[in-house]
Amino acid sequence: MEYPEIRNLVALKMSADPKRWRHVEGTVRMAEKLALCNHVDCNKAMIASVLHDATKGEPDEMLLMRIHRQFGSFRVENYPRKIWHAVAGVDYAKEDIGINDSDILNAILFHTTGRENMSILEKIVFVSDYLEETRAYADIALRKQAYVDLDKTVEAILKRKKEYVESLHCKAVSLGSDMAFTDSLSEKGGN
Repeated sequence: MEYPEIRNLVALKMSADPKRWRHVEGTVRMAEKLALCNHVDCNKAMIASVLHDATKGEPDEMLLMRIHRQFGSFRVENYPRKIWHAVAGVDYAKEDIGINDSDILNAILFHTTGRENMSILEKIVFVSDYLEETRAYADIALRKQAYVDLDKTVEAILKRKKEYVESLHCKAVSLGSDMAFTDSLSEKGGN
């Protein structure tokens, strides 16, 4: 399936949430620009970006069904509800859209948490999701830096996310360091 068709499907799926759709469109625009700057396939960046929040509005039961279909016994319930859509998004991309590219799937999966040794595409989606123009909290200087030094921008965002989570007196979340998760992702062909 090509990007325009995927975009139309996701737009229809998100039609009840115009604010979320504006965010997705902003993420796609920024990801396309960052892909050009970093010599990454723009089509892949746009596909991963348009799909990154595709399951965000789904009910918990649907998210859990999607997660367990792709990752078996992975206990997503041990993680904050706010990141479930990223894990479930892998199922939507694979089962509903037909995506089998592991780089696109990992970009969707880690767009909220990041992880060690992210691919350039993963970094692009991670940064674009955080800094696209509809994000009221986005730092304009950091957004500009993204086009010059993607790695420094990723480091800065990870630091901010960690500080925010710690301010809530919670433990920082990194799906990539959860061995059970990375094992089941590898077994399912997503890593």
